[in-house]
Amino acid sequence: FCMMSPPVSPFKLLQPYYKEDARMYFGRSQEARRLAETLLRSKFILLYGASGTGKTSLIRCGLEGVFSPRDWLPIFVRRGTNFPESLKTTVLEHYNRRLTLRYPGQTPDRPADISLRVAIQRLFQVSCLPVYLILDQFEEIFTVGSAEEQKAFFQCLKDLRLFEEDLFCKMLIVTREEYIAHFYDYEKEI
Repeated sequence: FCMMSPPVSPFKLLQPYYKEDARMYFGRSQEARRLAETLLRSKFILLYGASGTGKTSLIRCGLEGVFSPRDWLPIFVRRGTNFPESLKTTVLEHYNRRLTLRYPGQTPDRPADISLRVAIQRLFQVSCLPVYLILDQFEEIFTVGSAEEQKAFFQCLKDLRLFEEDLFCKMLIVTREEYIAHFYDYEKEI
């Protein structure tokens, strides 16, 4: 009796699949296509599901496998210590990176008072790609964030004026389903 070690397991348990895991990620192509089609038609999407159902994997592996890098500029944002600050900082980092790639030697500007909306507009201008803000594990704003942070985020979202034609940006908020009721307080604002 010869015991051989099994090939690499395709199961990552609670770790998300990424684009480089595409050969092991299967069975979700229909959901990935539907999500991509919905994103093409909408500027704001709330993706929710139970913990561990593969929401992040659907985006990181499934959705990234559907879109070409020439079609979109995905910006993945996690809360860090504050969602509004993390969002703005991450967008500005992408802007500065793209600016230095496009114009080598140019010093990126980063005024402290720049709005998220202007930062996204500038990012689009240097990348020529629609910006997709993907806010993963958004429930953290409700579980560890303060009421002030929540209010500041939804005000930031309102100030973004996402649905205006001059902003080439879409937003995908990913959260566990048990936190959907928390959006009710801010529904009228946005």
